[in-house]
Amino acid sequence: MLSITTLTRKSKKPKLMSDNDRKKKKGLVSEISQNQEINPKNEAISMMGMLKRDEEALTLHIKDLLKYRKDYAKTVFTTDVEGWTPFHAFALRGCRKLVKFSLKAGVEVDLEMGQPEGLPGGCSALHLASHRGDVSIIDILITNGAAVNKKDNSDRTPIFYASRASNTLAMKKLARAGADVSLCDPDHKASIDDLPPSPFCFLPFVGQRRKSDK
Repeated sequence: MLSITTLTRKSKKPKLMSDNDRKKKKGLVSEISQNQEINPKNEAISMMGMLKRDEEALTLHIKDLLKYRKDYAKTVFTTDVEGWTPFHAFALRGCRKLVKFSLKAGVEVDLEMGQPEGLPGGCSALHLASHRGDVSIIDILITNGAAVNKKDNSDRTPIFYASRASNTLAMKKLARAGADVSLCDPDHKASIDDLPPSPFCFLPFVGQRRKSDK
């Protein structure tokens, strides 16, 4: 399956076909499926919606996408949807396989997202993983060359995100990887006055933790 939503037509009166005809038709359908023009933004929206509903099915779909249309997969993973991309959504959601698939497709590990409401803008996947405190995602990103001192549009680095969320393990992981610890204050506890009206307002379909994460 090469798209999340597929339409199939059934003939009213099936015709008898020889084995050769069946093989030809099967090959034609496969070729059309692999080369069908799909709107990358619609695909990205579907992926982010499906991320919450059925991650297992999404994973299988992305495997097919990488197998048949790797370049297209990269385009989808990096397509902006109201400031988000599927790649950043995967990182925030804590989906290790999907983050790895994105990088395998050629997504730049330090890709910056847009500026959704409640975020400063320019966040990398490492900023999001650090805020979430997901050491396994942080490790994947760093292993693939993520810049540990990359700044968002407000000049804040991933370790700042980790410290503000009190994610000690994430802070230690970043520090060992060379993050500048002077850019965070482990003892700082943000007050309401320190934060924007909707601090770190991550979209529900990617921000909610799964039961397995608790």
